[in-house]
Amino acid sequence: MSEIYYKNKNAVAILRVSSVKQTDGGISHQVQEEKCREYAKELGLNIVQVFTFAESAKNSKERHKYNEAMTFVKKRKVGNVLFYMPDREARNMTDGEENERKVLRGEFNIHYVNERKILHKDTPSSELFARDVQLVMAKNNSKVTSDKVIDAMASKARMGWYPSNHPPLGYVTVKITDSATGRAKNRGTTIGLDPNE
Repeated sequence: MSEIYYKNKNAVAILRVSSVKQTDGGISHQVQEEKCREYAKELGLNIVQVFTFAESAKNSKERHKYNEAMTFVKKRKVGNVLFYMPDREARNMTDGEENERKVLRGEFNIHYVNERKILHKDTPSSELFARDVQLVMAKNNSKVTSDKVIDAMASKARMGWYPSNHPPLGYVTVKITDSATGRAKNRGTTIGLDPNE
């Protein structure tokens, strides 16, 4: 492996989850930040800014918070960008390829903290190819998840479920009852006509 080039030892940590629901479980912001700080300490990196947000990574044009973070990196000439995992960086080829160009120009290094992997200007083409494969898999995973969610929501709508926190005027949330016992189930609701005229 070639010697890793550091433009400087300053770093930003970009902590992304896809939705607000994910902040409480799975790869939460807190877990990502703890791991990034431990990693930075090990490598002697100085984290100058931590960007924390919930935002999808599947469409480059809609990644406003991510783009703000990358603009900060460019303006401050930060030499290292830390992501907990590759799919926290991108789930689209546009951002992945743009970051690769910047890395190969020596603008900054990308660190995948969980994998202890660093992309730098002398990264071998075989490692860049492996990263491309990961990006394609992340992109595909995003599409498959989207298809599943759409199918599930359509199915729920056909059964009377209303996709909102509050049903429309004239309707109320109704607990689903167990057909065998006639009692309300602990989980599951549908909507019904509001008996209050």
